[in-house]
Amino acid sequence: MTYQTFTTALLLLILAGAAARAGEKEFAALHGQGNEAYRKADYGKAVSLYQRALAEKDDPHVAYNLGNALFQLGRKKEAAAAWRRALKKQPVFPEASANLGMALYELGEHRAALEALAGAGSTLAAWRVRAACFQKLGDLGAALFALRQSAALAPDDLALRAAEGQLLYRLKRYREAVQAFAFVTARTPTAADAWTLMGWSLVGLDQKEEALEALEIAIRLDPRPDRATLRILGDLYAAAGLSGQAAALLERSWTGTSPSGSQVLAAAGLYRKAGRGDDALRLANRVLKSRAGAVEALVLKGELLLAAGEVDGARSAFAGATAAKDSALAARAHVGLGACHIRRALEEKALASFRAALRLDPRLGPAHVGRGRLRFLRGEYGKALEDFRRALEINPADRRAARFFDLTRRILLEDDGE
Repeated sequence: MTYQTFTTALLLLILAGAAARAGEKEFAALHGQGNEAYRKADYGKAVSLYQRALAEKDDPHVAYNLGNALFQLGRKKEAAAAWRRALKKQPVFPEASANLGMALYELGEHRAALEALAGAGSTLAAWRVRAACFQKLGDLGAALFALRQSAALAPDDLALRAAEGQLLYRLKRYREAVQAFAFVTARTPTAADAWTLMGWSLVGLDQKEEALEALEIAIRLDPRPDRATLRILGDLYAAAGLSGQAAALLERSWTGTSPSGSQVLAAAGLYRKAGRGDDALRLANRVLKSRAGAVEALVLKGELLLAAGEVDGARSAFAGATAAKDSALAARAHVGLGACHIRRALEEKALASFRAALRLDPRLGPAHVGRGRLRFLRGEYGKALEDFRRALEINPADRRAARFFDLTRRILLEDDGE
C-alpha cells in the first residue's frame, strides 16, 4: 500500500467515524425531542420525531416510545407494529410485551394478546389484561385465576374485588361472590352495583330476605336500576307477598321498551292480587289496545269488571273470549259469562255456560262451584253436593266450595232427620 493510498483510507475511516458520531448525536437529539413532545401530550409531533430517530438508528426503546405515542392517538394497529419492532430487536422487553398484549386485546385479537403477554411478567397490568382476554374467550376459570393474581398485587383495589365477584356470580359460585361484594360494600357502602350483584348472588343462594334487603339498598342508592334488577326485585316482592310493589317495579322495568303482552298481564295479575283492580284493569286494557282480541286480557278484564259490579262490561269481555283456541282460557270465559248470567237471574243461560266450561276443562273448579250454586238454588242438593265435592277434590283450599259443601250437607242431613 502506498503512502497516498494509506492516507486516503485513514481519511475515510475518520470521516465515517465522524459521520457515525454525528448520526448518533442526531439520533439522541431526535429521541430527546420526541420524549419532550410526549410529555407535553403532543403525540403527533412525538410520532414524527421518533420515526426520524428510528431512521437514524433501529433502537428498541425508541420503537417502544413510538408505539406509546401511536396508541395515545388511537392508532392501535401501528402501535402494535411498533412494539413488535421493539421486541424483535430486544425479545426480553416486558413493558413492550404488556403494551402489545393490551393493544391486541383492544383490537379483538385475544389469543394473540395472551401470547404477547407471556413475555410481560407478573405485573398488575399484565394480569388484568390476561383476565379480560380469558373472559372474552369464555374461559371464566382462567379469568378468575388471572384476576386473583391481580388482586394479590393490589389487595385494596375494590374494582378488582368487584370484578372477581362478577366472575364468581357467572360461575354460579354464589357464596364466594357474596363474600367479594360484601368486601366492597363494607369499604364503599354507596357502591350500588356491588349491592345489586350481591342481591343477585343471594337469590342464587335462595336467601330471598337478604337478597331483598341488598337490592332495596341498591335501589335507594341508584333510583334508576337496570331492567334485570327491577325484574328480580319484583319477583322477590311477589315471593314476599308484596304483590303491589312487585307489579310497580315490573312496570318500571319496561321504561323505554315494548313489553310483551304476557309481561304486562303478569304485572296486572300482581296488581289484582294486591287488590289494586284499577291498575290491573289499566294494564289489561293496555294489552287490548295493541291486540284487540287478546283472549287472556279479555278474560282478565271480564273478571275485574265483574268484581267491580260492572256486569254488562264483564259479559261483553267474556263473550269475546269464549271462542278462544286455548281451551283453558275459553273455559274461564264461560265461567265468567255464567257468573254474569247469575247476576242477571238468567239461570238457564248460566247453567249452559258452566256446562260449556266443564266440557272444555272438566277439572275447572270454579265451573263446578258455579253449577253447584245453581243446583243449590233449585233445591237439587244432592247434585249440588257432588259439584262442591268435585271442586274440593280439585282444589282443597277452595273456601267457597268448602262453605257451600258444608251448607249443602247440613241441609241434606236435616232433611234426612225429618
